Amino acid sequence: MLENLIFFFLSSEISKNFEKKSEPVFFEMEVSSIEKKIDQTDDDFHKFWKSWVVYDLKSWAILWEKNQEEQLAMASLTKLMSVLIILENHDLDDFVKIDKEAVFYWWSSIDIRIWEYFKIKDLLKWALIKSWNNAIIAMVKHDSWTVEKFVEKMNKRASELWLKNTKFQNPTWFDDKWHFSSAKDLAILSKYVYQYDFVKDVVKKKKWKIRSKAGRLVEFLTTNRLLSKEVVWLKTWTTPDAGQCLITIIKKDWKELLFVLLGSKNRFSETKNLIDFVFDKI
Repeated sequence: MLENLIFFFLSSEISKNFEKKSEPVFFEMEVSSIEKKIDQTDDDFHKFWKSWVVYDLKSWAILWEKNQEEQLAMASLTKLMSVLIILENHDLDDFVKIDKEAVFYWWSSIDIRIWEYFKIKDLLKWALIKSWNNAIIAMVKHDSWTVEKFVEKMNKRASELWLKNTKFQNPTWFDDKWHFSSAKDLAILSKYVYQYDFVKDVVKKKKWKIRSKAGRLVEFLTTNRLLSKEVVWLKTWTTPDAGQCLITIIKKDWKELLFVLLGSKNRFSETKNLIDFVFDKI
């Protein structure tokens, strides 16, 4: 009888613990007082984007947000998860063999050739700076052999990171009704990617030169029109469903802010105005 009572008590306590399971402290985000101040001061910004969120990277406080948990198409911001999985599982100096699928993948433009070899770090530069699909697909095939298996990894990692409003159908950017994320989820994902010193070094430069294993030189420029000493990182792209999307990190006046903007019509000029506005208010 006593043993049964003890078993019942322990079972109840275990059940309670499972019910009380919460997200890691990392994701407990508090809304800053600046949010109300900005909302009451200017309503014009609300018409520019479907969704946005601005975080203080030091305190991880929300400075301003609109529909930050709304599920929306994310365009090429998809590649951040692909990049994160490669960074977490591979040596940057490993060589990747370029196959036919990578070279002729949809909407791919970089100068790579069948059976060439490039280091992972150089393919990551292409993915982060130019956002070319070829580079992503080459690394995807290197990691998982097939795109489908890699997408399974992407969704598993999203679950592990508590990205509750994110689902992947491909590792690049193609629109699909089951391919979506939210401003909040993309902010969390961005912080994980940006913690790598390699990423910080890559995204702050305007020009890169890389070489294949055989020694062929390839040069390319950043697409980041806002890049400066203050604008230290930017990932952007546009598709019909997603509109213009942008993630950027700004370091200014001893502050470091992360901006995630989804569904813009003119991402660069609107973001520049928003950055100036936010820093003026804080």
